Amino acid sequence: MFELRATTQDEILRKLAAIDINVAPRKDGRTSEQTEFYSICRALSTLKSTSHLSYPLKLLKSERPDFVIHFNGVPAIGVEVTEVVDEDFVKAETLPESSKDDSVLDRSLFRWGTPKRGLDELREIASRTSLTGLGWEGRAAEIEFANAMADRIRSKTAKLREDSFTRFSQNWLLLYNNLQLPMLDLIYGLAVLIQELERYWDENGFTAILIESGSQLVMLEKHSISTYRIINVW
Repeated sequence: MFELRATTQDEILRKLAAIDINVAPRKDGRTSEQTEFYSICRALSTLKSTSHLSYPLKLLKSERPDFVIHFNGVPAIGVEVTEVVDEDFVKAETLPESSKDDSVLDRSLFRWGTPKRGLDELREIASRTSLTGLGWEGRAAEIEFANAMADRIRSKTAKLREDSFTRFSQNWLLLYNNLQLPMLDLIYGLAVLIQELERYWDENGFTAILIESGSQLVMLEKHSISTYRIINVW
């Protein structure tokens, strides 16, 4: 079982830097565990000197939630990690048709909330050689970002409430934004998301929601929002 121990900020940064967080392409055997380690390591390197972490610290790989963080030997934070990406886009991206030299996979055809497509339709879309979607106008990209994050938060919160999910004094949800939206205004998208979550914090849910988006790590809590530039040591 994976275990990382650190007694200082410098030590955790050094040990995190030694972890292989490379994620294989989807066509070459990418696994959920690879994406989980990618996200948790980048989050911890970024939060290493904040009040959210204390030392000595121990990180353990787990299941339901994906990781547990111990402070001074006591399990304190459960971290559930998930990638936010359109499932049909992922399927289309791995089809042989999308690997042809002249193929163009149009992301705007895979809007969040679009009804699921059959395999034949995905093959036809993946074989196209030009952009055919409507693209994004106005604040459409930011609204899609907020809707996608809110949907994933709700679905993961339902799992958090199941008896088989272990809960701790703090329970974090770490979301990796892989929607590939164009020119995303993250501040505006977060403002829309915060409105979506207005009543969330009064429910039996996660105590903190972290979002990795590009070079930024955002941490949403009941009474605060913090934004950090991701510390990349790899």
